[in-house]
Amino acid sequence: MTTTTTICVDINVAIQLVVAEDTSVKAKSLWQSWAEADTQLVVPSLFWYEAASILSKKVHRQLITDAESTSALITLMNMPFQTISVENLHMRALEMALRLKQPQAYDAHYLVIAQAINCEFWTDDERLYRTALQEVPQIKWFRNY
Repeated sequence: MTTTTTICVDINVAIQLVVAEDTSVKAKSLWQSWAEADTQLVVPSLFWYEAASILSKKVHRQLITDAESTSALITLMNMPFQTISVENLHMRALEMALRLKQPQAYDAHYLVIAQAINCEFWTDDERLYRTALQEVPQIKWFRNY
């Protein structure tokens, strides 16, 4: 009997799968290992807002073209990310952001989901990793992969 592992993925890891960056090869290797293990990948709904925003910012900074941003978003949308929520997600995210002294609560949404469903949360944000490690021990820093 196969047990499916669930992992919550930060947008800053996922974006490296669809836009060429210094660590894209590493991100694709991690993605392949998850695919081979039949891993279920979950994200909060704000993942999609962040994806569009990051891609728009990359176009604005002339790092990618309009067409590349559209293609990248389509590719992400066709990947097997399951958008989920948990009870009182936004209130819990606000509370966690305040406890961790985070100026914004976006990242706390991912942390709350990882805690609520007891799964790993993969991020490429070293500051978040170091700040949240005590409270959310299942956080994984992508650069350590």
